[in-house]
Amino acid sequence: MFSYYCTYVLFICIVSSQVNLSLENGELITDLDEAMEFLAGYGERAKVVYYASSLTSWKYNTNITDYNQQKDLEASLDTAAFGKEAYENATRFNETGFPEDIRRQFKKLKDIGTAALEPSKVKKARYLQFEPWLFYVYFCCQTHLLILCAQNHGLT
Repeated sequence: MFSYYCTYVLFICIVSSQVNLSLENGELITDLDEAMEFLAGYGERAKVVYYASSLTSWKYNTNITDYNQQKDLEASLDTAAFGKEAYENATRFNETGFPEDIRRQFKKLKDIGTAALEPSKVKKARYLQFEPWLFYVYFCCQTHLLILCAQNHGLT
């Protein structure tokens, strides 16, 4: 199974590297066939990247260890890098004359969320997801300080 997965990843990398997304004179690509080829390549790569990310997330959530947390973090960074790369490639197209379903796919690719952040900030955001108690500590400390402040000023 693992060797099949590695072969599949290698195949996808080779196919995706052959997609020609060159810009001539800074103009956006308007060729529908090229857009569909890009979206097909993206779809194949996305299956691999998001599946791997889901597996590592599942492993961490069902067996919380430092090792699984590190692997989940690495997968999150890989997924963010993939999303950012897809965004950069998608912005090379002018989808104005494309059919509605193709425009929707490009719109989705351009909404990348936390992948737009630098890797260090993606890592920090993911770490906060690993340690939800930090949110509670922060909230409780803030609430406790507000109560003490109100008591000190005779507001309670």
